[in-house]
Amino acid sequence: MRYLMIAVAVILLILGGIYILLFTGPGNRLIQPIAEKRLAKLIDGQIKLNQFILRTNRFIFELNLDQNSTILLKGKLNLFKQEIDANFNISIKELSKLEQLIGLSLRGPLDTKGTIKGNLSRLAIKGKTDLGESKTEYEAVLLDFKPKDIVLLINDAQIDKLFYMADQPSIANGLLDINLKLNISDLSNLKGKGQLKVRHGIVNYSQVNQAFDLKLTKPVAFTLESRALFEHNMATANIKLDSDIINFISKKGIYNTSSSDIIADYQIIIPDLEDLYFVTSRHLNGSLNLYGNAKFNKTLLLDGKAKILGGDLDIKIDDNLLSADLKEIETISISELLIYPKIFSSRGNVKIKYDLNTKQGSLNANLINGRFLPNQLTILLDQLLKWDVHKDIYKDIVIQSNINGPIIISDLDMSSRRSRIKANKAKIDLDQEQVDSVLEISIKGIDIIAKIRGDLKKPEIKLETSAMMKGKLRQKLDKTLEKNIPQKYQEPIQDILDLFIKR
Repeated sequence: MRYLMIAVAVILLILGGIYILLFTGPGNRLIQPIAEKRLAKLIDGQIKLNQFILRTNRFIFELNLDQNSTILLKGKLNLFKQEIDANFNISIKELSKLEQLIGLSLRGPLDTKGTIKGNLSRLAIKGKTDLGESKTEYEAVLLDFKPKDIVLLINDAQIDKLFYMADQPSIANGLLDINLKLNISDLSNLKGKGQLKVRHGIVNYSQVNQAFDLKLTKPVAFTLESRALFEHNMATANIKLDSDIINFISKKGIYNTSSSDIIADYQIIIPDLEDLYFVTSRHLNGSLNLYGNAKFNKTLLLDGKAKILGGDLDIKIDDNLLSADLKEIETISISELLIYPKIFSSRGNVKIKYDLNTKQGSLNANLINGRFLPNQLTILLDQLLKWDVHKDIYKDIVIQSNINGPIIISDLDMSSRRSRIKANKAKIDLDQEQVDSVLEISIKGIDIIAKIRGDLKKPEIKLETSAMMKGKLRQKLDKTLEKNIPQKYQEPIQDILDLFIKR
C-alpha cells in the first residue's frame, strides 16, 4: 500500500508540474523563451514572442516578426470537450521570411483574419484576406485534422501582384476572380465546381520576351473565362480565351486526377497571321481557324483541321513529330501567305513531315495544270525565244524537299507539251530570305540554264544561252550542208561536226 501511495503521489506531482508548466503564468513564462528560440530557427529576421498565455479555458499567442509583422491567435478552450473557439489575425509584411517555415518561396505582404471553431473531430476555419490586393473569403472544414471541404471566393485579385507573390516574373496584369467549392476528402472522388475569370488582362510583353525568348512589340489585351465541374476522379472544364492576337475555345476538357491524362477539344482562331511575327519571325498574310482534339500525358497527341491556302489542312502532332497533309491548295495562295511575288499558278497536294525538336523534315508536293505568271524569268525567256511561255500548261509538277532548320533543299521536275524544267538541290534560306537555284530549261528542243540567286522576293536571274546558240548554229550548218554538199559527203561531215557541236 505504501508503494502504491508513493506511485500515486509521483503521478500527481508530475501531473501537477505539467499543469503548472502549461496552464499557469509562471509555467507559461518558462516556456515562452524556449518556444521563441525554436521559432527563431524556422523564421528569418528578429522574432519576439510577445504573449504566450495558455489556460484551461483560454489562450493568447502573439508573435512579432521584424517589429512590423504580427501573428495573433486568441480564443476560448474547453480541454474536457476538446473544443476551440478562436480568432486569428495575421499581418505579414514580407512572406519570404517564412520560406523555411512553410516550405514555399513567396514574396510580398499578406493580411488575413478569421475564426477557428470546432473540436478534434471537426474543425471549421473561416477567414478573409487581401491576397493580391483582392477581396477574398475562404472556408475550410477539417475532419480529424484532414481537409474535407474548401470554399474560396476571390474578387479583383491583381494578377501581377500574384505573380510577384509567387516569386515569378509578372508576365501579365489584370483582375482575377475565382469561385470554388470543392470536397477533397477523397482525391479519387472529388465533388464540386469552380469558376475562373480574368478581366482587363494585359500581357506584359517585355517580361514575356525575357521569360520565353519571344519578340512581342506591344502589350496584348486579353480576357479568360473557365467553368469546371469536379466529379469522381475527373475535372471537366470549358475555356474561352479572347485576345488581340489569338482566340482559343475548348468546349470540353477532361483532366483525370488518377492518370494525369488531359483530353480536350479545341479551336484556335487567329484573325491576322501577321500578329504571330513575335513567334515566327516572318511576315505573314491571312488568317487561321484550326480545330480538333488533343490528348496529353507526358507527351502531346493532337489532330487538327483547317481551311487554308484555298484547300484543306489535316495536321497531326505525336510528341515531337508533326505531319501535315495539304489537299487541293493553290500556289498563288502560298505566295499571298508568305508575301512573295506571284510567279506560278497551280493546284495540288503537299505532304510535310517535321521533327519539332531537331527541326528537320521533308516536304513533297504534287501539283497539276500549272502555268507561269509574268515575272522576271518569263520576260527574259519571251525576249530570248520570241515565244509566250505563259501559254504553256504544266500537267505534272513534282517537288521533293528536305528541311533542315530554315534551309530547304529541293528537287523540281515539271513538264508541259513543249517544255520541261528541272532543278537539282535548289536552296532556299527562310531566315535570310535567300535563294540559290539552277534551272535546266528545255523549250522546243532548245536548252537554257537559268541561275536564280539572291533575295527571294526579287532574285537576280541570269540565263546561260551557249547551248541555245550552239543549237541554232548547228541548225544553220545542217541546212547549208543539205543545200551545198552532195548527199554522200553529208554524213561524214556531220560526224565531224558532232565532235564540236552536238545536234
